This record gives sequence, C-alpha cells and structure tokens, in this order.
Amino acid sequence: MAEVDQDKVEKVVQKLDISAGKIRAALTFVPVDVDLEDITAFGDIRAAYERAPEDSEAQRLAMAKWNHLSKKQVEQATTFYDITAAYYNAPEDSEVQRLALAKWNDFSKKRVEQAVTFDDARIAFISAFWNGEAEYLAIKKWLSLCTTPADAQAVFGVVAKNNKARRLTLAKWNDLSQKQDEQATTIAEVKVAFDNAPSDSEAERLAIKKMYELID
Repeated sequence: MAEVDQDKVEKVVQKLDISAGKIRAALTFVPVDVDLEDITAFGDIRAAYERAPEDSEAQRLAMAKWNHLSKKQVEQATTFYDITAAYYNAPEDSEVQRLALAKWNDFSKKRVEQAVTFDDARIAFISAFWNGEAEYLAIKKWLSLCTTPADAQAVFGVVAKNNKARRLTLAKWNDLSQKQDEQATTIAEVKVAFDNAPSDSEAERLAIKKMYELID
C-alpha cells in the first residue's frame, strides 16, 4: 500500500471536518471477509460484530458467536486471571458477562475466607470486583487482621472513597489508636499515639488529654 500523503490528509481534514486519525484509518483499512465458524479470537469476533451493519443478520450472528465463545471461556475459567479475562472479553451487559461476574465473586469470596494474614486480605481486596459483595467482605477481613493504627490507616487510604467501608475503617482505626493511647506511659509514646490517631477522632482527643496530664 502506498504511503499516506500527510498534506492530502490535512486537506481532507479541512474538507470533511474529521480527524486525521479517522482518515488514516479509512485509507489503511483492509476489509476482511471471514467465516464466523473460523473465528476463535475475541478481538476478531468483536471486530466482526462492530463492522456489521447495525441490526443486521450479520451483526446478530456475530453476537451469537461472541456469546458462545464467552460462555465457553467462563465455563473453563479456573484461575483469577482466566475469570477476569472472561468477564472483560464478554459482550458488555450480557448474560454471559453476568455469569462471569458471579464466578469472579465466588472466587473472591473463597480468597477472602482463605486469607490468614494482613497481606492475604489485601490481595483478596485488590482482586475482588469493584464495589461488589466480595470486596466488602475482603475489607472486613482485612480490618480484622489489623493490629496497629498504621495497619488500619493503610486500609483507610485504599477504601476512603467507599462511604460504608470508610466508616467501618475509621472505627477500627480509632479503636486501635485508643488502645495505643491506653498503653502509652511516656511523653514520647503519647506523641506517637497522637500522630497515629485519625484526625479529630476520640483517640486523638484522648492522646491530647494524656499529653496534658504528663506535661509538668
């Protein structure tokens, strides 16, 4: 194929009021007639669907093939990578995508149940579907494994945009900070407890009161 003349492209941009990228795509596009039966890659079936005329028989057949490939991928998925790939490869808002999401949630719940360390729970949270049931369960498990205010603060930094999780995490952070307040017996220890407490929390106020009592 001959090299695209950039000067001519710019003139077409002015004439048609479209982007240069769209022009180059049209100039370099090579239509491919494919038999849907031969398609096994998601990129190819997606392209076949998108190239077909809107509401045409060709588009309907392409969607049917896409759903067939996706359902097969969901059924065969056994690892986190496979399950998430199946979800993102499926047609958006389709029944098969909902099946993939259900499998993703089940997988994530098992990962939450198996978490025994702070880092295990962190990984369970990261791998869960955003804002889903498994994610909330992972947050609760993660918080249950926090042993210091710094642990809870680390969780808070990740979940702060989720109002329900935010309240839960702040409560845990405050509880751990209050325990640190109670255990502090020196000015230095109270200063650490104060620095670790959530801003404007009961734990912070307790640290201030304790510092006041220790100061001569």
